[in-house]
Amino acid sequence: MKKLLVLILFILGFSIYANDTAVEGAGGALHITTTDPGISIENEIITIMLYPRYYHISVRYDFLNHGDRKVLETGFPEYKYGTGTTTKIRDFSMIYDNGEIIPAEYIPSSQKIKYMTVLGWYKKNIEFEEKIITTVQLEYEADYGIYGFFESVEYLVGTGRTWADPIKSLTVRVINNSGKWIRDLDIEKVPYDYLYISNGIYEVTLKDYEPELEDLINLTLSNTPLYEFGIGGYWGYPNDYFSLKDEKVSDKSLRFRDRNQLRIMRNAIFAFRGYTFKSQYLQDFFEKSDWYQPNPEFSETVFTDQEKYNINFIRDYESELSR
Repeated sequence: MKKLLVLILFILGFSIYANDTAVEGAGGALHITTTDPGISIENEIITIMLYPRYYHISVRYDFLNHGDRKVLETGFPEYKYGTGTTTKIRDFSMIYDNGEIIPAEYIPSSQKIKYMTVLGWYKKNIEFEEKIITTVQLEYEADYGIYGFFESVEYLVGTGRTWADPIKSLTVRVINNSGKWIRDLDIEKVPYDYLYISNGIYEVTLKDYEPELEDLINLTLSNTPLYEFGIGGYWGYPNDYFSLKDEKVSDKSLRFRDRNQLRIMRNAIFAFRGYTFKSQYLQDFFEKSDWYQPNPEFSETVFTDQEKYNINFIRDYESELSR
């Protein structure tokens, strides 16, 4: 069965105008400008690398041509969603697996697609040899969008031009080199226990994937720790923060933490009770918090059963990541 497919990467950003909230986006997807090409995507790997000030996208496509040799024009669109200042993608490139560059021409556009505006197309011709796999690599980078108090990247899996058959294998990989705290990584139709997690790397692979128009990969990030102690909390997002004082930690609440963030969470329980740290890094970190008050009489006997449980659970989780 032939399906329509386009993968569109969005950065969502919010700009406030009176009572209105505007959303902007940048990014796009590889799709073709002909119908029924007899070419399927056997394997697709989307890698999102997070850095302190921007993110980098790398997409590997393994195409299988089921027929004769052909050359197809493909387009990678840059989108804007809603109104507001647009975050532009940059350093767009595409190569074959042998390193040969695929020339791309940027064509400005103002095409409207429902609530989206196509700002331009990176158009290029791709050669597909007869009945073999053709591998191409696409890369670019962009600045983060803003989602309320958070930064964000969204990947919209929608419909576009025709590729043959579902995607045989789709892998989404996030590599966090940013120091930011991942608030959530939400992939439509994917339960969290499908995620493979190692230190700072989050990955999921789907087989025979057929996305619907509304399906999203939604990644939101915070520059501050996502925990609190029920002593004021964080205005506006009470459900976005995990309370180390009142709730038991679980695999779910720790699933996006790297080793350093786990270390901070575990020691935050000590800091809440006034412990003075031998580590200068930890001491400097917690002294920035208004709630931290050193207690020269500190003793571990003050820990509640809840706090002891969380300390031990996080320590065990750290050990698992270190293996």
